[in-house]
Amino acid sequence: MSKLIRSVILFTFFLVFRINAETTIKVVGNLYCCSQNKEANLSPDLIIDENEDCYELHRTLVELWETDTFSTDDKLNSIFTHKNDSTFVLYGSEELDPVVVFYLKSYHTCQVSVDDVNRGCFRTATHDIPAQYNDGNYEFTWHVGGSDSLTCP
Repeated sequence: MSKLIRSVILFTFFLVFRINAETTIKVVGNLYCCSQNKEANLSPDLIIDENEDCYELHRTLVELWETDTFSTDDKLNSIFTHKNDSTFVLYGSEELDPVVVFYLKSYHTCQVSVDDVNRGCFRTATHDIPAQYNDGNYEFTWHVGGSDSLTCP
């Protein structure tokens, strides 16, 4: 039997036995902008750790995604970080895939110049969620910065 046929049979077997199975996740996090650049324009009242030059990212979009092997990834949920701090809570679930890989995306303006922000530029950060947290809670602090992908119109 060829490897391809064996793979298709195994994949079908897993789908049949997991068709009604649901994998869930709850993500609780805090989102911070951290700068290695000491010249960065950080407001002194926002700095939470002078050694790391980090500050909370308020009202910043965070999305929960699920990786698909044979089609485009699915966005499961989204939320803006709290207006008074950098907290967010997201819930999601997936029923169709035998192996579920969750990840987060954030769209932020950390280390983006004022001119670029005014033009509509933003950075995109991604964070993989370890599979050990599937069907459980994942709590973490997320530091984003200037190394994230920059998009401008």
